Amino acid sequence: MNYENQSSILDKIKNPNIHQFLISIDDKIKFTSSQIREIVQIFLELEEKFDDILKDEELNHIISHPKLTKKKKGTKYYQRLKAIRYPELTRYQLEFKKEIKKITQKMRNLKIETSPYFENNNIKLCINATSNVELEETLKYLLKITQNGNFSNIFNLIYGKI
Repeated sequence: MNYENQSSILDKIKNPNIHQFLISIDDKIKFTSSQIREIVQIFLELEEKFDDILKDEELNHIISHPKLTKKKKGTKYYQRLKAIRYPELTRYQLEFKKEIKKITQKMRNLKIETSPYFENNNIKLCINATSNVELEETLKYLLKITQNGNFSNIFNLIYGKI
């Protein structure tokens, strides 16, 4: 059983429908320990909507998808459930990834990060350079896109203005 390490978590679930559901998908999906804890927490928070969650087409498609591994199903199921629980946060995260991709697609040696829940009002830039020339090109690119306002959307997302 996937959840044998999580028996204390499963034992705490008072709702038999949630408990039974997690056991029923055990042979179809593999969750990490942290994922199962969060999934249980989300199910408990949305307990009154549990039946609606079980009817979600995307979640059911993930469970029955024949080409996904159990681990990939677990990751996708977890992400979808978080999107159901936290739609606004999920929207911000997806928008942030889209904006980052626009900037970093021209400079593969550039990485831009922020806290996953946008609790910090900053970004972290990481440049992977193997020479002075590569570093200089990346810094020039950063200066150009900063002057063009390309970081504005990123900071607006971080500050919750979009």
